[in-house]
Amino acid sequence: MKRHLANAAYGVVDYLAFPLGMLIVAPVVLHHLGAAQYGLWTLVTSVVTIGSVAASGFGDANIQRVSRWLEQDDPVAIRRTVRNTLSIHIALGSLLAIILLVFSREAAERFTLVTPELTRQCFFSLCLAALIVLSRALETVCVSTQRAFLRYAASIRISLCARVLTLLVAAFLSILHASILSIVAATALITVIGTAWQFYELAKLMHARSVTPAFDRDVLKDLLRFGIYSWLQAVSAVIFVQVDRIFLGMHLGMQAVAAYALCLQLTQPLYGVAAAGLHFLFPHFASGAGTRHDQGRQVLIATVCNVILVTIGAAILVAFGLPLLRIWASDTIAEASAGVLPFAVISTAFAGMGVTATYTLLAHDHSRMVMLFNVIGGTISVCLMPYLLSRFGIVGLAAARLPYGVANLLLYLPLFSVLAARNLPAAAYEEVR
Repeated sequence: MKRHLANAAYGVVDYLAFPLGMLIVAPVVLHHLGAAQYGLWTLVTSVVTIGSVAASGFGDANIQRVSRWLEQDDPVAIRRTVRNTLSIHIALGSLLAIILLVFSREAAERFTLVTPELTRQCFFSLCLAALIVLSRALETVCVSTQRAFLRYAASIRISLCARVLTLLVAAFLSILHASILSIVAATALITVIGTAWQFYELAKLMHARSVTPAFDRDVLKDLLRFGIYSWLQAVSAVIFVQVDRIFLGMHLGMQAVAAYALCLQLTQPLYGVAAAGLHFLFPHFASGAGTRHDQGRQVLIATVCNVILVTIGAAILVAFGLPLLRIWASDTIAEASAGVLPFAVISTAFAGMGVTATYTLLAHDHSRMVMLFNVIGGTISVCLMPYLLSRFGIVGLAAARLPYGVANLLLYLPLFSVLAARNLPAAAYEEVR
């Protein structure tokens, strides 16, 4: 239990570092560079987030398989799994980076229709974003392997240093009135260095001089069997969470994105803290530890903690969200966010309450079920966005996020069926040893 609590604490610290840092840095960037440049930074960050997750979606498959091989004490199978996961991520990362480079000019022109003076910065920032996407795809192999070993501290120390440093550099460059392009370039450099450090730590963990890609048909097939659904789930999740900013940027410009993004950043920890704090459930259950009764009891405890944590956070934001926005940004942004905040709190809280169900289902090989719920809920949200945006503005856009949050909460329905089954899924995968 002590180890799980430590991993939970590390996960929360890792997650909170960037959002809290953004809360501190955002006023600095807004004050020195203006709302339009801040909106551009937010938009590029959203593109990087979507691309990074799309290129890194097989990290869950790596965690699940490595956890199982650890339980069976098979270091050879672990190394084969990690090396083949690296191959998948190299392919996905390279593909996403190339796509981003090809369409970066057209996207930059579209994003900056209202602020054409930012077109050049947006174009080069998107080109650098391609490098960040590839680097994060590779880093995910290291992070997911360390987490499968339940060694959260090892990878989090590195990612924490990198994230905090990028925010400090962003604040420093904005004070110097440098461009957003300079901030993105510094972020790319720090990300690459951090990834190299992660691979150094992974090589030590694997007792190898280096970690190189491998192409083993059986191992790749096994990873793809589980990973294709977890990848679709991860991609759909990040698209449905981030795409609203892109819709808004195309229709109302960068300043509208700035106000909307600041509001969502305030509510993001409702989901993020729960997801980071309870992530240890995934490798723990994936290893096959405990009987059905033990796991049912652990899931119940985790669910209660999950719901209480998110509910307390939501109540705080409902009561103090607007005053915080006035202090954090300005009265103008707080007024623009008044209608957005309630919908953002509710939708994010629903998604946050579904974290325990998501991790438990993934651990028990139900990635397809998780993916279907996410895709259905997210598709409904995305289909509603253009209509509600044109009809009700940014408040309508925030309201369109609700179906996605509800879909995450409904994952408890299939979870109850899984836990009520007589036998949990088998943990052995002898055919890919």
